[in-house]
Amino acid sequence: MDENNNRLPELFKKYISKTITEEEKIEFLDYVQDPFYTIVIKELISDAYENQTEPVKVNKEIKEKVLNSILSEEQYINHPPKLVKLWPRVAAVIAVIVTVGLGVLINTHRPVEQNLPNAKLANEVTPEKNNATLTLANGEVIALDSAKLGSLASQHSIHIKKTTAGDIHYTKDPSGNNDPAAAVEYNEVATYRGGWFRVTLSDGTRVVLNAASSLSYPTQFNGRQRIVKLKGEAYFEVAKDKKHPFIVTTDRQKVIVLGTHFNINSYGDEPTVNTTLLEGSVKVTDNVTSHSELLKPGQQSVLKNHQISVRNVDTEEAVAWKNGYFMFNNEGITSIMRRISRWYNIEIIYNGPIPDDKFNGSVDRSGDISVILQNMELTNKVHFKMEGRRVTVSK
Repeated sequence: MDENNNRLPELFKKYISKTITEEEKIEFLDYVQDPFYTIVIKELISDAYENQTEPVKVNKEIKEKVLNSILSEEQYINHPPKLVKLWPRVAAVIAVIVTVGLGVLINTHRPVEQNLPNAKLANEVTPEKNNATLTLANGEVIALDSAKLGSLASQHSIHIKKTTAGDIHYTKDPSGNNDPAAAVEYNEVATYRGGWFRVTLSDGTRVVLNAASSLSYPTQFNGRQRIVKLKGEAYFEVAKDKKHPFIVTTDRQKVIVLGTHFNINSYGDEPTVNTTLLEGSVKVTDNVTSHSELLKPGQQSVLKNHQISVRNVDTEEAVAWKNGYFMFNNEGITSIMRRISRWYNIEIIYNGPIPDDKFNGSVDRSGDISVILQNMELTNKVHFKMEGRRVTVSK
């Protein structure tokens, strides 16, 4: 996969134009099945909809339906690939989605049945999406959203490349020397508010950074441990190496792994640090007390005031952001608005008492902020006023 990651947009284009070969179809299916590329594939699906003669704005449910159709055995084995014919399949779904406001069922304790208000919130705002900077060891800063495809830089025997999928990959020159005594050089990828980014480290570990986050890491791992530093939120797929544990440090904890899939939410403005394990095992340790907890798949550690608690969770909720949507599970308005603020790069102001109701539901976060806010207003539990990039929240 690493050698062929430039191929994803090309393969998708061939797939929908029915010019893909059987070998290429297998290669494309590998991408579709890989959760690391979920966001990219969903964006390609959105682009395909929006570039039709009659453009359609899609949401999470439509993207999931299209992905499931692509993955179905019947679609691949019994029929030639015809993604274009998937659009009529979801026409009825689109009609329902438009009726109920893109299918967003955000509510306090009941489904939303009303239609969206006719009047839209002023100043529609959409996220910046794939937007980050790369800071090299020498201090050079590269804007990754506008950087050219291909080679970005070389640091000793390590090459940094931007792929057509929009991420960056670190690869080691096979002929290069790996001197354990060589000075360790660090790079940093930082996302803006309203942006996200993917990076594959030199050991093969893959990371997806959420908005307003940063990851500092060595260009190559020479020591006994593979140590990186995270601020904000990231999803990790760690390359397995039992002899060299992978350690993620934050300002409040560290996570030790050998090879696994997990998510860390460690924003400075959140009251807790949440670590959610999807696969493998990790040990979470508080930086002050050194208290540790070992997580099993499906568990989440919650670090608050140097105390670690462990609970069973729906892992889909923890990584919903990586898959392109928000998921709210009995969540308060202040917590929701912190997430929305980071993703849409807006300022939040509260006017009067803060609503204490809880909200449930999910919504595609690639669209305009007005869709989310309007549907939350349908509950009559909260109201919003938007002026420029400022949203005022009231009961």
